[in-house]
Amino acid sequence: MKRPRPAQSLAVLALLIAVAWSVAFGVPALLERSHATEAINQLARLARGASVYYVKPRAAEDGTRLVCQFPPGEIRSTMAASCCDPSVALPGTKLCDPAKVIWNRPLWNALHFRLDEPHAFVYRYQASGTLADANFVVEAFGDLDCDGTISTFRFVGRGDPEARPDDCVLRTHPVFETGMVDE
Repeated sequence: MKRPRPAQSLAVLALLIAVAWSVAFGVPALLERSHATEAINQLARLARGASVYYVKPRAAEDGTRLVCQFPPGEIRSTMAASCCDPSVALPGTKLCDPAKVIWNRPLWNALHFRLDEPHAFVYRYQASGTLADANFVVEAFGDLDCDGTISTFRFVGRGDPEARPDDCVLRTHPVFETGMVDE
């Protein structure tokens, strides 16, 4: 049986190093990108829910039409800083257990939002104002490797300057922002 030449051995060694490098650094980067996609998709759902609420006609108990606004108030999916917190984490993972989050709250219902699958982010919604002064912020906070550095994704939406009490138009679009915060 022939022995491999030194060049062949070096080529195999280089290939093994490349594979190990890809596994060590490429897979975590890929997972981080998939988590970022999760945050962006869920924030887009929240922004869409807020926008639908703004334009949908609603009536007060006396039958008068309510003024254009996003669902008012503030809510977080959990008070934990991230899904690394054992009080909300799915055992053995860095993901929030949806069973440990109470999604059946009036504000989440107004936004038509709940998560039934494990997720990597803590979500927050806050809104105030009416007509052109209406605004909302939806945020996702995630410590993807539980090192204390929080990735933040945010959509900021505003009411429409042309909205009137009898016509809740919304031609504005939410603005997307990202950032990192050390705990």
